[in-house]
Amino acid sequence: MPIQITELNISVSVNQPGTDTSGGSQPAAEPAGNESLVEECVEQILKILNDKKER
Repeated sequence: MPIQITELNISVSVNQPGTDTSGGSQPAAEPAGNESLVEECVEQILKILNDKKER
């Protein structure tokens, strides 16, 4: 007999930079690295949107 899942609860906790509760300091992120990451994300999102338009 198959099992049907009718409800799924997911809980996520996200820590903002600078609010690290472990007491250690995190290295600062490189601005150039962030820009390339953002550009890559934008390219992937645009590709997904274009693929949806083609369908």
